Amino acid sequence: MSTRARALRPRAEEILKSVYGYDRFRAGQEEPILHVAAGGDALVLLSTGGGKSICFQMPGLIRAGTTVVVSPLISLMKDQVRDLDAFGIAAAYLSSGMDEAAERDVYARLRSGLLKFLYVAPERLSSPAFQNRLKDANIGLVAVDEAHCVSNWGHDFRSDYRDIADFMDLFPHTPRMAVTATADEVTRADIVSCLRLRDPQTFLGSFARGNIGINMSYVEGQEQLDDALVRDILPRRAQAGIVYCRSRKETDRVAEMLRNRLSVYPEMVVCQYHGGMSSEDRDQEQARFMNASCAVMTATVGFGMGINRKDIRYVLHDSLPASIEAYYQEIGRAGRDGMPSVANSYYGPSTFERMAREVDASSTREAFMRMVDFLKVVEGTGCRQSGLLQALGEHGAPPCGRCDRCMDTPGTLPADESVTSSAMMLRTIRDCRQSAGLSHYVSVLRGRRSLPVLQMGHEKLPTFGIGRDKHDEYWESIHRKLLACGLSGYRFSDTFTSKVVLTRNSHACLADENLLRGTIEDFPFARCEVTAPRSRVFREVQYYLKSDAPEHIRKIYEEMMELRQSMADESGKDVEGVMPGRLVVELATRCPSTLQEAQNLPGMRPGGHTFLTRCLDIVQQHRPQAETAKPMVITGFRRN
Repeated sequence: MSTRARALRPRAEEILKSVYGYDRFRAGQEEPILHVAAGGDALVLLSTGGGKSICFQMPGLIRAGTTVVVSPLISLMKDQVRDLDAFGIAAAYLSSGMDEAAERDVYARLRSGLLKFLYVAPERLSSPAFQNRLKDANIGLVAVDEAHCVSNWGHDFRSDYRDIADFMDLFPHTPRMAVTATADEVTRADIVSCLRLRDPQTFLGSFARGNIGINMSYVEGQEQLDDALVRDILPRRAQAGIVYCRSRKETDRVAEMLRNRLSVYPEMVVCQYHGGMSSEDRDQEQARFMNASCAVMTATVGFGMGINRKDIRYVLHDSLPASIEAYYQEIGRAGRDGMPSVANSYYGPSTFERMAREVDASSTREAFMRMVDFLKVVEGTGCRQSGLLQALGEHGAPPCGRCDRCMDTPGTLPADESVTSSAMMLRTIRDCRQSAGLSHYVSVLRGRRSLPVLQMGHEKLPTFGIGRDKHDEYWESIHRKLLACGLSGYRFSDTFTSKVVLTRNSHACLADENLLRGTIEDFPFARCEVTAPRSRVFREVQYYLKSDAPEHIRKIYEEMMELRQSMADESGKDVEGVMPGRLVVELATRCPSTLQEAQNLPGMRPGGHTFLTRCLDIVQQHRPQAETAKPMVITGFRRN
């Protein structure tokens, strides 16, 4: 730290106490604040909730003149301007939705030197009219918030961020500061280059979020996914959370599913947010989420940046994003107040293919390797947080002790089995001339004489049937591990079809088993735990009561759900541990008369006598109505 920077410490400590009310800086704040206040350029990386805004606000208060803050979202600007106003600090923002009178007032305050902070979107910086307005102003600092948006490698790349450097060049003697929560080494270098930071210091705080438990789980299909989301939300129904969905269509579907299955909890507010909605509808949904204590927001990844809600207790992903940076930024929206929170993510049979397709659009080896790093965290046996931090450039982080891997370390396949099974899969892909998708290769390994296998003559291959003693999920798991090891990949066509193919490394490993063994031993394979392999045709049960259910059935259902919650609270169990939700629906709609009838309902598991007996009492109370009711059909079929 320079002598000039050290000399500013008393002034910084005074502002920290008098303006923000803190006695000391958080870890990673003081050094960048003093460095920039003394006139230096800086790149600052602090985890979400780590106090990034103070890092550029404090130098702006120490330095003379106005600080221009480049921010990507109007909601973020409004929140920060409101907070600064509450501190008695003159701040304003400019947005496209403002009328001319409001804009003139902001520029007048700027010219008079009364404005300490001016927040603008990157799109405005290239406007000649805006540049002319600022050229005679005293600009003391230019700060770029969410600076990862400037990088092609960043998960939220915005082309308008490329114009920021040209704007900053108009003020050659003004320090520049770039701030973000997540950026790996490649992205950090790109930020420095694109913003033309001059001899900058990089201040890298720890990305670790000690209060967040990270969990990742494989789900077989939509039914399992929906069950998992509801199971995560129910114990936290008095809290706020976000469910990130992979598309607008999926956002709408999940929101509707949650409204149906959580309808017995009227205090819960289910919101949705995506780019296909009008700006008025998005603003309304965001306001509902911000104002309700018990709220869940289903949203695409466009939601969250700049959301100033610190008590979000859970962030769920119904599928994984394509990059670690995007994932870590999104889960960082949980527990910004430092209280315990969870980040539960789910992935399925098509998740890795979708991730590879997104990466394929960039057509770079760097993008592919970044995806591989993420897959290693997902499919690996080590601590989730340590793996994520290592991929982000923070090496040597100890196990977090809170993630699913730390809490329940999975069993690993014996090395010999891992090598043998990997070789079987790789040889099958090679012998099939890399001409098909994963399900075809699994059919060959399992010895299925399906029409595509017979049409291509693959029943004659030496690998046909050599893996029939393992189920489909086992071989799909082996392939996911091969993807994580960089030994398999996808080839995409213009018709949106894909083929599973070998990589350069896999060809070398097929030729040298010792090389394959060394690669596998560097990345231990977790054992595939499947208690009931899926059938090709299976029953799909709705786990929620239909909206047109008779009134007496709804009353029975609601009373049974209240009983289940009460028994869960008394026993300390999860509600699903008392009785699965789908079976509560069966009990309510079938109205059994005896314990034997209840135990014979489809899917009823052994035990649960106390709950069933008390449910029979509920049914008995409504017996006259139940006698005359017609049975409800709540099942259907779909093909897997």
